Amino acid sequence: MYVIMQLFINNPANILIVRGNHEDVNVIARYGFLTELIKKFPKMSQDDIDKLADVYASLPVALFLGCANGKGGIDFIQCCHGGMEPGYNTQELLD
Repeated sequence: MYVIMQLFINNPANILIVRGNHEDVNVIARYGFLTELIKKFPKMSQDDIDKLADVYASLPVALFLGCANGKGGIDFIQCCHGGMEPGYNTQELLD
């Protein structure tokens, strides 16, 4: 995570970070990441954990990248770690 954040800080116009499902604060506690983090970094305080959760929460869950399609419109692709729920309409986000 440190390397990724350094890449972003040094190249904000070229690096985009998308949050994955394991960066959700509920998931890190439920599936063992938090336990692993505490074992690897025993001096980590609750404040440190809260800050990490805040960083994760600030990341977008999806990116929509658009490109002119040569027909006067824009085609978009959705980039995300996991899938969106079936039937989710992204038009409001694109508008």
